[in-house]
Amino acid sequence: MNKSNRVAQTIRAIGKEHIPDIIGLAEIENRIVLEDLLLRPAFHKKNYAIIHQNSPDPRGIDVALLYNAAKYTSDTSIFIPIVSKNPGLRSRDILYTCLVNNKDTLHIFVNHWSSRLGGIKKSESKRLYASQQLSTFIDSLNHNLTNPKIIVTGDFNDDPENTSLTKLTEENELINLALEIEQCGTTYYKKGWFCFDQILISKSINDGFKVSYEVMNLPFLGSENKEGDFVPNRTYKGSYYNNGFSDHYPVYLKLY
Repeated sequence: MNKSNRVAQTIRAIGKEHIPDIIGLAEIENRIVLEDLLLRPAFHKKNYAIIHQNSPDPRGIDVALLYNAAKYTSDTSIFIPIVSKNPGLRSRDILYTCLVNNKDTLHIFVNHWSSRLGGIKKSESKRLYASQQLSTFIDSLNHNLTNPKIIVTGDFNDDPENTSLTKLTEENELINLALEIEQCGTTYYKKGWFCFDQILISKSINDGFKVSYEVMNLPFLGSENKEGDFVPNRTYKGSYYNNGFSDHYPVYLKLY
């Protein structure tokens, strides 16, 4: 319950007067924790729906999406498997959903690509494989639809300049909004900042809306480390329960 309260507090702070209509989440244990999240006061008397399924990830963590069912309906939801012939790759599915209202149709992808465990180069092929699978799906959308409005988000475990992200943006003419802000660090590891959490949009989104993008490094989400740097206040430090919020800052996209 404490973690649910922490997540709800964060979501409420991001949206200020109104919590976001669409919320992508990573490292979700199961549907029960999502249902518990929607019981928090931030969601009181609000009609939010859940899109989630258990994935083949060995740690049992998934991606999920919450959306304001008073404003959108989910036309289609697909979980794109990231399971290759390589027996070492059984990662989180990529969640795809098509959200529709009386003004727009949004095609949204929520990702949590394989970590850098074992080293950047050794693990890179796993993220490149996820990027390829996603690119194939987006290419199909672009082939079958006219200027679909596409939003790609999540924890990619790569920076915007890494090949997995540059190939994805180039092949599908996406705009990586993390490249357009000066300070895009979302997670801190071994005295360095990384921008693993990103939002990419299609040109049709960029042309059809005013776009505002932020890394939400809100004061209550961070704390000062031993080196005096203000970094995300993580839930756990190793096996020690730190009672923090997350080791990643959330990112926020506003379309208006």
